[in-house]
Amino acid sequence: MALTFAAAMTFVLGIHAPLNYEVFVFSAAPFLLATLKPDKLSLDALRVRNSCKGRKMNVLVN
Repeated sequence: MALTFAAAMTFVLGIHAPLNYEVFVFSAAPFLLATLKPDKLSLDALRVRNSCKGRKMNVLVN
């Protein structure tokens, strides 16, 4: 959706306006976050570790 907005802004206002407002960065950030591996220090990994503390479960967290 953000990429469509960036393309429309480019078409209507020219290439200079979207670059000034960092629309392409805003549209590329979700794609970057979707392709990253989970981090050991993320909140999701912390939540998984805390929920398994009292149980005997083998959870692989990368």
